Amino acid sequence: MDLFAETIEQVAPPPNGCSLSPTFLPQQMQQKEEDGLTHEMFKQIQRPAEHESDPGLPQSTQPQEEEEEEEAAKKRREAYEEACRKYEEESKESTKCALRSVRAHSHPDIKYKPNRKFPDANSWTDSDEEIQVPTKHYWLDICLGVWGKEDDADIISQVKATTQLFNFFTNGSYDAKGDSGCAAILHDFPHRPIVARSKVFSEGQCVSPFILQLEGVALGVKLAMQYDPFPFYLYCPSESVSYFVDQNWRRRDKCRCSGIWETVESRCKACSERLMFHGDHKDHEVAFELTEGIFSDISELKRRGLPWFSMRDWEKNEAAYHVASLLQDNDYKLKEIGGLKELWDIIYTEAFGIFFE
Repeated sequence: MDLFAETIEQVAPPPNGCSLSPTFLPQQMQQKEEDGLTHEMFKQIQRPAEHESDPGLPQSTQPQEEEEEEEAAKKRREAYEEACRKYEEESKESTKCALRSVRAHSHPDIKYKPNRKFPDANSWTDSDEEIQVPTKHYWLDICLGVWGKEDDADIISQVKATTQLFNFFTNGSYDAKGDSGCAAILHDFPHRPIVARSKVFSEGQCVSPFILQLEGVALGVKLAMQYDPFPFYLYCPSESVSYFVDQNWRRRDKCRCSGIWETVESRCKACSERLMFHGDHKDHEVAFELTEGIFSDISELKRRGLPWFSMRDWEKNEAAYHVASLLQDNDYKLKEIGGLKELWDIIYTEAFGIFFE
């Protein structure tokens, strides 16, 4: 027997004639052990999750702990949401308080009386002792004292002599029968109403919401032509109408049909239609003609000295909506506006509502 043989197979069989069991190389034996261990681990990994358990705890305590964790997580979420809600409310109240203070100092019809309890002039405190808002009846007397003239010539003269901004609020309205109307109200900067005008469309005349709001804008510009308020903001509740008027005015002498902006002598219908929102294109023919009249009036106002005007969308035109819903062709002076109780309540709330919230 060669005791220095390199492999087991090279060792001669024993002299008694018995044979060796199947032989393995050392590397093969090691591989089999590793394969067996890997197989056992694989079986453990494939066990269903419900059979897994923490060897340090009894199986029966785990569902209870999971419920407790879920309950704790729920409470944390609720606490976080409550903290966010409180922060939002505090932010809103702080903003309201600051806005009230700014309006109280800037509005000529509100008296500001410093509270002796808070001598700090920079304090944002807000109480009834500091801000004295006029009552509805008293404010009507104030407005009549400023804009209560009956003669148009006197009103026009006073408007021209006023060095402040003016605001036009427009809106349209439908009734249950399908009749429609629009209105415009002229306010001075402290929101005192001056005059109003309404227009009704004949029974059965089909007017789309877009055209109805555009008619309201045209009515506001007609009032501007009559009373010459320089300069002014024009507020319409429709975003699509406001955008259409504003962008068409800015590009009234521009055309981009060739791919680049070019200066033209007259408005391009195709470029005008591209400035309409989706769904409004069916009204373009009528809208184009209406804006031709609006822009002609504004051009005339500019020749008279109008430095600028601004078209904006504003949803809360409730007073103009109320006048439009009367469905009348009418002009209103301030005395008539104040005589309509519901209308005056709306205007008063628009001017001072923030102080009563």
